[in-house]
Parts: sequence; structure tokens; C-alpha cells
Amino acid sequence: MVDIGVPREGYTHGGIFHADDVFSTALLRYINPDINITRGFEPPKDPEIVVYDIGLGEFDHHQKDNEERANGVPYAAFGKLWRRYGGLVFDSEELIERFDRDIVQPIDYSDNTGERNMLSLAIASFNPNWNSDEEADEAFFRAVDFAYEILNNEFKRYRGFEAAKSIAQEAFEKSDGLVVELDKFVPWQEALVPTTALFVIYPSQRGGYNIQIVPKIERASFPKRWLGAEEDELSSEVPGMTFCHKGNFIASAENIEAAREVAKISVDEYKKEKEKEKDRAPYILRYIISGNDRLIKDYIKRISKEELLEVRDYIRELKYHDNHWDIKEALEALLYNIDIYIDGDAADNKEIRDIEKEK
Repeated sequence: MVDIGVPREGYTHGGIFHADDVFSTALLRYINPDINITRGFEPPKDPEIVVYDIGLGEFDHHQKDNEERANGVPYAAFGKLWRRYGGLVFDSEELIERFDRDIVQPIDYSDNTGERNMLSLAIASFNPNWNSDEEADEAFFRAVDFAYEILNNEFKRYRGFEAAKSIAQEAFEKSDGLVVELDKFVPWQEALVPTTALFVIYPSQRGGYNIQIVPKIERASFPKRWLGAEEDELSSEVPGMTFCHKGNFIASAENIEAAREVAKISVDEYKKEKEKEKDRAPYILRYIISGNDRLIKDYIKRISKEELLEVRDYIRELKYHDNHWDIKEALEALLYNIDIYIDGDAADNKEIRDIEKEK
């Protein structure tokens, strides 16, 4: 772990509490279960005490010159404490940044803007009602216990990401590149979204097997006739098939043979549909985004300049909103590489710029 001092005493504001100060306290308790936390309205001057969400110091965010992240999300106390002490939780800088992005930033944003989310609402519900006899501090520490459980669970989950990624990558290498089979469920999205994989098969906790579509910008699909159909109708075409969600993202089967057949039919029909498409840009985009950074750069240089401009225009017009952060990162990397190639100073880029002017 990072060699920084472990906080031994903390101080935050009294009265009404929010997700920011509650999760900050839970984090400090996770780092040091024996830490002494005090609440009040007169911050101590002792530099050995971690003062947060009050006092306009290092871990407060109410000052005029409060810091923002590169993406514009302002820091709150939780974010500033995580920035300082996250290395005591995770060894990996990637996990520290990912946890900040996924968990910390929504809390920071809510506390700085007043925009509520599920966590902020859940924590706010612990505040004593106007006609309650419960002391504010008692309610606060009940909320901290609740937040601590959330953090503890999330820390365990995040520590499993690297192992899960390795398992999913190994399964992809053994696959045909389109349908990946997992011996057990692991979080596979981070490993498989950037690949050519279209479907993932894995054992279901309810018994049988799930067949799930890999979520991409140009994602595959189950045949439309299956979506929301009854089990009898599904099993008449694929014996052993039991379910296909009407939302077109997951299906189920009783056994591995049926699951494989579901995936095979879906891949075959998806390929036929793609052959009918006339719009080249989404197809090119999917092809590029399936490769690694080196392959992206190589492919950008190989395709025609007209196609390259078409891809860039398509990405710029694309309004993509999803919880899959890895897709967003792949898009940003793709745009970055295209822009470098198009807008760079190399002499062979002149033709691209000339084409762009004619549009």
C-alpha cells in the first residue's frame, strides 16, 4: 500500500448530514477502525486531526477556489479524502481512479450541486425527522455504519476486477472470437467489450445458462421473433431454450448445448442483417473499436480517407449515453487517434483536409 500516514482522529460538522460527510467518515473508519470521529461547529487547529467538510481546509469544499477534476466534476470532502487515502485501499492506480469515477464522483457532484441520486437520498433518510427524539449524532453514526457496508462491499468487488478480467480474456482467446463461454460468471464487460465478441455464455445462478449480448455501440441482437416470446414458442425452435428478454440483451437455456445453439442462430442472423446495411460508418467503427490501440492506429492508416472522415463524422454526431465507461474510453481514444491523423502536420494529411473542405 501507499506509504502515507493513517488518520487517527477526524472532525466534521454537526447537525444535518449528507452522503459526503457520511461516506467520508465511513472511508476513514475503513482505513482505521479505531479512529475517533467528532462532530461539531468549531474545527480544531491541531494538524494531526483530519478536518473534513468544514473549516475551509484541505478536505473541505466550500471555499470559492474549490478544485475541479479534469472532467469538470468538483471535489467534495469525500473526493478529497479519497484522493489522499485511496492508496491505502487499493494498490492499483487504475482501481483508485475507477472507484473515484464510479462511486466517489456521483457523491461529490450531488453535494456540490444539490442534484440528488439514490445514495444521497438513502443517506438523507437517516436524518432525524422533525418530531423524532433521536440525537443527530446517533443518527449520523447509524448512517455511517450503512455507508461502511456499501464501501466494504464495493472494495471487495473492485478487487475482483483484475482476476475476472484475466479469466474473461483467457476465455476469449479460446473462443471463435464471436461467442465466448465462461465456466462460471465473472464480471466480463471490461475484458470483452473491446474485442470482437458478440455473445457470452455462462452458468446462471438460477440454473441452466445465460446467453448475454456484449454491449457495444454496434451490438449484436437476438432474432426479433424471440424477444419476449413464451417458453413453448422458444423451445419449439431451440429445444431447451427457456427465455429471451424483450429488451434484447439476455436469453436463457436449460443446458450448454441449447445455449450454444441460441448463440449460433443469433450470430448467423445478425451477420445476415449486417450484410444488408448500406451505411458503412457504424460497421467501420465497430471493426476499429474491436482492436487494441496499435490495431486502431494501423487500421486508421489503411482505410480510405473518405471512410476515415465518415467515421469521424459518425462519432461526433453520435449521442451515446451508457454506464459502460470502457466504451466511452474506447470512443475517446478512437477520436483522438483519428484527429491526430487528420489534423496532424504530416504532408500526407493534406489530401484529407482537402476532402474535408469539399464537404
